[in-house]
Amino acid sequence: MIQAIFSDVIVKVHYEQMSNSIIIPDSALKQHAKFYGEVMSIGPECTIEIKVGDKIVFPRHEGFLIKSDQYDGFYKLKEDYCLAKVAD
Repeated sequence: MIQAIFSDVIVKVHYEQMSNSIIIPDSALKQHAKFYGEVMSIGPECTIEIKVGDKIVFPRHEGFLIKSDQYDGFYKLKEDYCLAKVAD
């Protein structure tokens, strides 16, 4: 499994669909959706109160998309870009 370093957070990205009644192409969905993700790894210097498995909201233009066969859809974020924790 991928491990975050410093105060970084690794999240698996999920997209919140904007409508249940129309089909939205993936390219438009990624551009206009609210980004949220499941926390997969937390760096040892992270000071915010999150844990692996939490769902968080973050700005879609921040962070670094990790592209690989094994970790497609993962983002590396600075802890400052974790805007909110999503309640279950």
